[in-house]
Amino acid sequence: MIQFQLDIVRTPTGFFKLCEIALTIITLCVGEGTKDFLYGFSHHRSFFCAGVLMISMVITPLFFVTYFLGYSRHVQQTPLEVMYNGVVSCFMVSAGGILLHTFCTHPGMDLPFTDAGKTVASFCLINSIFYGVDLFFAYQAMGHTDLPN
Repeated sequence: MIQFQLDIVRTPTGFFKLCEIALTIITLCVGEGTKDFLYGFSHHRSFFCAGVLMISMVITPLFFVTYFLGYSRHVQQTPLEVMYNGVVSCFMVSAGGILLHTFCTHPGMDLPFTDAGKTVASFCLINSIFYGVDLFFAYQAMGHTDLPN
């Protein structure tokens, strides 16, 4: 019988995973209306930025479900989550910087698209902070855990 560990939401790791998932969903929803951002892979920046958000949207919920099902001890004995959080944090900073540069330095762009691009860039940068803080807690929990098994 599968038992769910609802206490994971009260831990820093569970809380930040939920924040990362929620902010990524919001970012994807705002980015849907941004010109050349999603599904318009004509530019390398579009492919990179959309790829970062898709990677975040696929792997972070898998970590959360793994914790939710009670396998946190198995994940925290390896450096997998620490490496993932570090890489995605760097990628989110890069995506946010690329988008800020794109939508702040091209005059004459349509105002709603420019605002949406700046919003997506800001959300990427905020999400990188969540991943960075989650990296800190994942590093602290690696090797010894006080989370429910």
